[in-house]
Amino acid sequence: MASKSEWDSARPTWKWLFDHIDKDKNGQLDRAEYKAWQTYKKEHPDWHKSLRDSLNQGSVKQRN
Repeated sequence: MASKSEWDSARPTWKWLFDHIDKDKNGQLDRAEYKAWQTYKKEHPDWHKSLRDSLNQGSVKQRN
């Protein structure tokens, strides 16, 4: 498992992704959540653009 602070320290330019991956919103990424994220990326080659666009449409402006 990885906490939000661990994720942020290890991946400072990807901080915005944590909340998307943490499906149960407990502040921890478990193995199942991370595996589901890896599967999502494989199934959605444009994941970066589509996810950022959807987040920005919700009035959440993200950097990087």
